[in-house]
Amino acid sequence: MNGFKKWHQEMRIRNPKLYSSIQRQRSESLKKILSNSVNVKKKRVNTFLSNYGKDYFKNIGLKGAEKTPLNKRELYIKELNIKNSIEFSAHKIISNFCLDFVYNNYVIEEVLGFRKKKAMIFYEISKIYEKIKALKNYKFIVTTWYSKKYTNKQEYFPSEAFHWLLEHDILPILIDIPKFAEIRQEFLLARCVKDENYLLKLLNELLINRKRFYSSSKSQIKIEFDEIENRVSKILLENKLKPEGKKMLKTKYGTYIVTDNFFNKHAIFISNKNLQDIIGYGFIVKELIDKNMKVIGILNNKKKIFGLDKKLIKKYTDNIFFSLNDFNLWARSLMET
Repeated sequence: MNGFKKWHQEMRIRNPKLYSSIQRQRSESLKKILSNSVNVKKKRVNTFLSNYGKDYFKNIGLKGAEKTPLNKRELYIKELNIKNSIEFSAHKIISNFCLDFVYNNYVIEEVLGFRKKKAMIFYEISKIYEKIKALKNYKFIVTTWYSKKYTNKQEYFPSEAFHWLLEHDILPILIDIPKFAEIRQEFLLARCVKDENYLLKLLNELLINRKRFYSSSKSQIKIEFDEIENRVSKILLENKLKPEGKKMLKTKYGTYIVTDNFFNKHAIFISNKNLQDIIGYGFIVKELIDKNMKVIGILNNKKKIFGLDKKLIKKYTDNIFFSLNDFNLWARSLMET
């Protein structure tokens, strides 16, 4: 028997308490070494990937999404389908996407909940657009509501969103308008759809005086800068970048958005904590106004960006800053070039 093995046997018999204490200390030391070892960590990761695959956690998330109960608006669509004897699957997973409703004839329906802010509507559309590009064999319907009454104001689904969807071969359905509900039903039952001109005619019948698009944006320009907007404007001035302040940008559909600041084809959008707002405005600029215009986002709340948002922020903004100090350094670098 070698000395190391003999020592263990003798220690167990002579002084079990001391032996137990020594072994515990050795075990803790070994754990500490292993937990801090880069090589061990790498081996653990490789073992995990070998056993479970790189999409393990993503698949867990998708399975969870598949089992998520339908929300109020999705339940409304489900009831419509049942009432009209339309076969469907809800929250179905296809190609790593969780889809609201899938129908037998290669049709996918995404239900877009009403959003008060235009940027948030286009953020939701940007996510749907990623699904559409990945699932090219499917025809997409985007179903939403034309209007919703808030405390003291009636809000409407933006007409430019309707136009953009139609332009990209996506069927927009305003489900609270009976004629659109009929079009949806006809399409799902027979996959026949009214031509684009007919859909646009229905939309134009709904639109209130187009002047309201301009007057609404004009009123936003008159709102005074808040503290952060003032600081952003000051940084631009100090770095001789000639800020224009809030600026109305016209979409190709004749509607408008208003930037938080603007200089030399750089549209600046600021949010205290909502990254989705910035993505939504970036989508509008790049898709509906000018793909070459620079979009600068300032999010006054440092946060990690995960998943699809990481892809979208890279696609629809040219720079994103999580502090005014970082924005100032970037502005200074522009002045020096």
